[in-house]
Amino acid sequence: MRAFLLAALCLSFSQSCAKPQYLERADAFAAGNFNGVVLIGKGRDPEYFEARGVADLSSGAALSPTTIFRTGSVSKLLVSALAFQMAQEGVVDLDAPIANYLPDYPGEGAAITLAHLLSHASGLENDIIKAAREDPSIASANLTTREAAALYASSPLKFTPGAEFDYVHSNWILVKAVLEAAGGESLETLLSDRVFAPLAMTSSGVFSGNLEMPGAASAYETRDANAYARPTPTFMAAAAGVYSNAPDLMRFMHALDERDLFADDLADRFETVVFPGESYAYGGRIIEMHLDGENRRISWQSGSDGPYKIRMARVLDDGWTVIVLENINADPRAASDFAKAILHDIYRTEPRKQQAEAIQ
Repeated sequence: MRAFLLAALCLSFSQSCAKPQYLERADAFAAGNFNGVVLIGKGRDPEYFEARGVADLSSGAALSPTTIFRTGSVSKLLVSALAFQMAQEGVVDLDAPIANYLPDYPGEGAAITLAHLLSHASGLENDIIKAAREDPSIASANLTTREAAALYASSPLKFTPGAEFDYVHSNWILVKAVLEAAGGESLETLLSDRVFAPLAMTSSGVFSGNLEMPGAASAYETRDANAYARPTPTFMAAAAGVYSNAPDLMRFMHALDERDLFADDLADRFETVVFPGESYAYGGRIIEMHLDGENRRISWQSGSDGPYKIRMARVLDDGWTVIVLENINADPRAASDFAKAILHDIYRTEPRKQQAEAIQ
């Protein structure tokens, strides 16, 4: 009877009961000129999980679904969640002057708050990027975070904190300094104890230098190039120093949805866009997409660290998630277009799926 009803339903919608369109699209994307990992699922459960290509060109080692990648700017989202979790426990105040935590900071610490830093509204110059372009050896400099803050995150402010958006990596040197000062531990330990361990993110952590560990992907500008070898200095860990894999990132996004890390008031704030013109909240972006006749809010995250590329999309009201990780230089627009197309496919499929489940 069930088989008959499902067959009748398929015929009534002039559809075959073949693989859904979004899975067909995922297969086609992964089978193309793709080197990476794709995960599609809902809630915490993957429905599509595929790895294609190589993790290491020199050895020929293949990627697996659990291969570890540098997360690039997705680190900012993870560290922002840590900051909000510490605010939940009263360890930090998001809206207090950072001078409260860094009394020896030579910049305008009385005017800047942690919330300003997390939302790219501090008014600071992007001095670390300017300095690194002039002297690439800074990436290997043996500086403490507070030394780096004094050198690369303390220039006169360009605008009143909170008044404008300006994407500045120097902010994250100060984020790391504040969290470590308030928490009394390294950023690595704070993330491990407060985010990764509670969420069973066993393949996530903080690195410095180059990502060299078992199970990690190397990255390449082209398929005949040497491995990417630009080190990430310890003081930039909050900006781009987190490593992870697709299952861990899905656990993290699900935990944010379920409000496992902090209470509703802070969770609402975490998902509040501070600068609508930039769709930027705290450590990442929230966009709107028109799906199945409705405007839906999407956590829309990207990370780039040389050839490492990440795109993460999660529908905030029901948990559909697309994660794409790549390690051979690719056009990031392709992953973005793919993620959007997958979500459109899903929401064209969902009404029929729900009706089928109701008949069962």
